[in-house]
Amino acid sequence: MKGSMKCVLTGCMAGILLFAGWEKEGFVAARQLSEADFEAVPVLQAKAAQASVLSADGSGFSVDKGTASIELGADTKTVSITGENGSIELKQGSGKQIEVHTTVFVNGVSRLEAQSIADKSGIIVNRGKVLEIKTYSGKSGTSSNPPSIHVTVNLPQGVKADLQAELNNGNIVLSNVNSTGMIRLSSQNGRITAKGSGSDLSIQTDNGMVDVSDVKKSVEAAVINGNIRAERIAGALDMETTSGNLSAEDAYSSIEAVSVAGNIHIASGKVGGNWNVSNTAGNVYLAWPGQADVQVDASTSFGRPDTDFPLTVKGGRISGTLGAGTFRIKASSLAGLSLMNNN
Repeated sequence: MKGSMKCVLTGCMAGILLFAGWEKEGFVAARQLSEADFEAVPVLQAKAAQASVLSADGSGFSVDKGTASIELGADTKTVSITGENGSIELKQGSGKQIEVHTTVFVNGVSRLEAQSIADKSGIIVNRGKVLEIKTYSGKSGTSSNPPSIHVTVNLPQGVKADLQAELNNGNIVLSNVNSTGMIRLSSQNGRITAKGSGSDLSIQTDNGMVDVSDVKKSVEAAVINGNIRAERIAGALDMETTSGNLSAEDAYSSIEAVSVAGNIHIASGKVGGNWNVSNTAGNVYLAWPGQADVQVDASTSFGRPDTDFPLTVKGGRISGTLGAGTFRIKASSLAGLSLMNNN
């Protein structure tokens, strides 16, 4: 792998590293990679556009690394942004290139050491069918906390490539991105917020909350420990959590909602597909318009279910057909169960 990487670097492309140290005039300088760099750094293509600026920020120091402009290749199928600690913010830009603004936050060290750590931190770019943008960080000799790197990515109009953002520790925000293919967002520990997307979304976090709204296509969201909230989803909605609550407001197509431990609350002004809702330990509340055409089959293991629809309630089960019965609403719960008119 190392040998082939060296070949690509030396024979195919000229790599450039974002070297954000202070020069005599204070501007970020780009240097050509030497042979010593080949073993540790992938193909790098970016150009810094402004100076590195350090300022005190609460308990630590914030270092503005400036903005890098990255050309999107014609053969690029996927844009991938990955990081360890910090945040990733994705926006729709107005330019023809991807613009990445980077800020490094360092705490528990002196101003001089903070600058030194920030000088060794930033982003690296590997171009190809998968355009990779990765954060990297310098190490501190006295601080027990690694630096956190926050990147804001402005995407050009008309991007057809898929978009991926992955972060180990920190939050991901996607706002008003409408010109990409499939969008995948994932974080091990952190909150993911996505709003105003015109693409299919796949969202996953191990520990944190997912908040998604105003999506024109489908949404798949999964959390191990945390809540999911979805609002105004035009396409199919698929939500799953192991420990947490699920809520949806105005999901206009099919709905899949599964929770092991937590409550499920779904209310929509339209039923445009089948609803399949399952809760192992928690309450289920579903509400839809009285004029909807649905077949209902819902049950609870404990207690008497509640509904204000003209449906049959027998024991822990609610069943029947409303209107033409075009779509199916199926729900199960071990706890409370409520099916209500949302008019």
